[in-house]
Amino acid sequence: MQLSPLYSGNQCLYADIKQNDHIFRVYSVHLQSIQFEPADYKYIDTVTQKGKPDFSSTKRLGGKLKRAFIKRSEQVALIRAHAKQCPYPYIISGDFNDTPSSYAVNQMSKGLKNTFVEKGFGPGRTYNGDFPNYQIDYIMVSPQFNVASYTIVEKKLSDHYPVIADLMLK
Repeated sequence: MQLSPLYSGNQCLYADIKQNDHIFRVYSVHLQSIQFEPADYKYIDTVTQKGKPDFSSTKRLGGKLKRAFIKRSEQVALIRAHAKQCPYPYIISGDFNDTPSSYAVNQMSKGLKNTFVEKGFGPGRTYNGDFPNYQIDYIMVSPQFNVASYTIVEKKLSDHYPVIADLMLK
């Protein structure tokens, strides 16, 4: 499954994996980013340090946030609709580009187990870039899985920390 070209660079791929007599599906997702540019980060830093907002820059950032929130909600709806038809237990993992309290994450996690909620601890920071510096990478699993462990590997391999979950198919 690939999302429409309208979502430039964002993808959702899946693979059905057979292990012994069991089949399960793994979705790998990359949802819409905010697409901040260097000028956006500079403006955020200026406002943070000096407290001097600029109306046009604030409006530009607000527009980027709004577009990203809307696109992610559309992408989540597509993925959930596809997963609903899946005949196998499944895992949805990847870069959701959104925080745990967001609409997209809450919609994606409905009826699923969030491996961080099940076995993680602390702030759960998975993005190590400038903004947002929060948990934006997730592993969600269908109820047929038990979550044995969850780890965030705090090594700077990219702008995201790898997340690992040990899962057991019931």
